[in-house]
Amino acid sequence: GRARTASGRRPSAGSAAAGVLAGLLALMVSFPVAAEELARTPQVAAAIADGARRTSKLDPAIALAMEARRALNPVRDYVATFTKRERIRTRLIEHTMLIKIRETPFSVYLRFKKPYKGREVIYVSGRNGGHLLAHGTGLERLAGTVRLHPESKEAKKENRYPIHMLGMRVMVEQVIAQWEAARNVPDVQVTYYPHARLGERECLVIETTFPVKRPGVKFHRTRLYIDKQTKFPVRVEQYDFPKRAKDKPPLAEEYTYFDIRVNVGLTDRDFDPRNPEYDF
Repeated sequence: GRARTASGRRPSAGSAAAGVLAGLLALMVSFPVAAEELARTPQVAAAIADGARRTSKLDPAIALAMEARRALNPVRDYVATFTKRERIRTRLIEHTMLIKIRETPFSVYLRFKKPYKGREVIYVSGRNGGHLLAHGTGLERLAGTVRLHPESKEAKKENRYPIHMLGMRVMVEQVIAQWEAARNVPDVQVTYYPHARLGERECLVIETTFPVKRPGVKFHRTRLYIDKQTKFPVRVEQYDFPKRAKDKPPLAEEYTYFDIRVNVGLTDRDFDPRNPEYDF
């Protein structure tokens, strides 16, 4: 039998990892493990001991997500390849880009790889009048560098969230907030995949499924991927509720960070359109 995927099929207890999840990267899913068994592993036992209330099936998942957030505390900046898939109205839009992030002041540099190869975007909190700076390629380049408010219709034309919500830290904080809001939902299903793979990295995957839409529940299914070596939260998948019970839950959003290099010493120059390495 196959491990459960976006189709919603439940894995059998003794099934081996098989199949490839849809997405920009392949995920080889391992045996699902119950929370009680997973709690015997050192990583999870420590997370539970460190403040998990254990009055909800979501508490161990929340504790692990909080541990992933704490793993980011020493990270001042990082460079990574960032991929995202987002459903904007009826379209599933995919982007791959180089990303540079500095935590203080919060700063983002993006260079698109596909589509729109060569497009660049810069955002620095508290600068440029709160606007992001961007330039396109091809005919778009004729407009030169444009200034857009992050919440504007144009800036969010192909984005579910504004640019200041990018980054691993915000990503995991959003998941923690979702799970905290749903702690009292009685029928949540929590499954752990302790030996999943994301590309070349081994990850712990926490999957939550809410069979029925209820107050406080935003998504039907959520998967949080935690890199077992770095403890960083490196991927989140969110699925909407299917319109009919037998339908596959549609992917709403998916964010992945890989080839991550932390504390590389990013400076103002990395977020300056006058940087000669950029094409502004």
